[in-house]
Amino acid sequence: MEMCHRCVLRFHNLICHPALYNAGYYPIRYASSRPSPDSDIPVIRVPKALQNKVQTIQQGQKRGPVKLKGRIFTARPGTEIISSKNKEYNHYLNQTYEKLSPPKLTSQGWKSSRSRGDYFTILAYKGNPSIAKKGDSEAETQDTKAQTFQDLKLHPSIIKGLDVMDIVTPTSIQLSAIPVILRGKNTLCAAETGSGKTLTYLLPLMQRLVEESKQTDTFTAEPGLPRCVVLVPVGELVHQVWEVAKILADSVGLSVQYIDGETSLKSLEKRLSISTDIIISTPGPIINAVRQGYGSLDCVSHIVIDESDTMLDDSFIQQTLKILKRVNVGEGKACKVTAPGEAQLTMVGATMPRKATNILAEIIPPENLEVISTPHVHRIMPHVHQKFLRLHSEDKALKILELVKREQKRRVPTMVFCNMASTCDWLAHILTENGIPALRLHSKMGGKSRSGVMEAFKSGEAHILVCSDIASRGVDTVQVQHVVNFDFPPFMSDYIHRAGRVGRVGSQGSGHVTNFVVHKWDVELVNKIERAVRTREDLPRVDANIKQKHVKRLEDQDLQDADQALKG
Repeated sequence: MEMCHRCVLRFHNLICHPALYNAGYYPIRYASSRPSPDSDIPVIRVPKALQNKVQTIQQGQKRGPVKLKGRIFTARPGTEIISSKNKEYNHYLNQTYEKLSPPKLTSQGWKSSRSRGDYFTILAYKGNPSIAKKGDSEAETQDTKAQTFQDLKLHPSIIKGLDVMDIVTPTSIQLSAIPVILRGKNTLCAAETGSGKTLTYLLPLMQRLVEESKQTDTFTAEPGLPRCVVLVPVGELVHQVWEVAKILADSVGLSVQYIDGETSLKSLEKRLSISTDIIISTPGPIINAVRQGYGSLDCVSHIVIDESDTMLDDSFIQQTLKILKRVNVGEGKACKVTAPGEAQLTMVGATMPRKATNILAEIIPPENLEVISTPHVHRIMPHVHQKFLRLHSEDKALKILELVKREQKRRVPTMVFCNMASTCDWLAHILTENGIPALRLHSKMGGKSRSGVMEAFKSGEAHILVCSDIASRGVDTVQVQHVVNFDFPPFMSDYIHRAGRVGRVGSQGSGHVTNFVVHKWDVELVNKIERAVRTREDLPRVDANIKQKHVKRLEDQDLQDADQALKG
């Protein structure tokens, strides 16, 4: 249907200025189109067919779900999020599902051996949620509209320390949590992996220590009496945190020491004999130092538990509580300096310990603990490609050789995760035998063997690191571009931490993750991951009590073996 110039102008007015048009105001008028005051003849200003089309467009903007090619969308179909081998199972941004009709999963039938060779990919569809954007409400708290470190009112010397590390812009969790910690609140922070949680507690910690030194002589470091203790689960993380803390401490005139499981009693006594403001350690050496009389926690005014999800599980909880009971955690009232004889508690982690308040009830009442979390914690990273391959166990070796050879040729830093130390040793040997230099790292290696492995990997001595979950928590791996789960992780928290080795703040590119899915129990976890992405929900059962879950899994496996033996 062709329209005259006059109809085009009126259609434009109707669409762009409907309220004015209906009120009788016409930006473009024609004398012939205006009715006589005494005339009862209706004037047609817009052709009827055109009017019907406008109504259809307006109704379409107001209506709810849209159906397109058998899919339901809450709004206009967006970019592809899940790409499957069978395109029928593809999933798109804004796609939704009926409540009584659960989504069809690509991995639904993967327990069958006939599914081998199938695959799907969760595609990157948005930017890194950890990076705060101007005007982003998720990065703004009720207390602050800060967007820079200067806005957070950090000491100029601390800003200079950040400049040394080429850190300019705070992340979302830093903007949210730093003001709360600066006020002296006891805080539990949870944010996605690679979001800058180490600086989230180190920056306000340094500031408060400096302020306390200015206020009174009570807060002065003395031999064997540290003012602050930072607890981490593994030695590799001790050294990493110490390197960052040392730069900041030097900029403000504070002292920092580290001790770990490899520190001898003689070295332990020597290090604690020096006046130290901050000590970074795993729990064991701290307990040992107090037991031997080399130091005391009586003057601790700040205690930090890094990787709190791990530190509060059955592997570390007894040691963690033993240390916390020797420190008088205060009520967390807002104040510039911590009250003498009390300590401020700060805990950070990539997952939220669901029973943290119950576990810590004898140390601190729940109402005295401020909980801060980001919107994307417990969710699949939206900026990282994650591919899931359904393989036969016999195909894993050939597939890993194919992937690693390609990455080695391109000099792509790659971490290959295995569930057992013996598998790490075997795979590293296989790769080396095939002309691919590979480093290995797992908990069964002695401290001397482990020492320097991460540094060698970061410096590029080798581009392939075969490791266990000891390298999945807390360790900063901004250079890593590819993570391969040679053994699929048994638990959701393991997957979150492993995948979090790529796509970190400061990384060049978002990286990608490749998963080998072999066993039936692997498929169950893959189902949960895929369903969470399709339904835009949190990942289920993100419980960091790894030791307890491993025991449960072994018990279940024993029962299955017994059942099979009886059937046989």
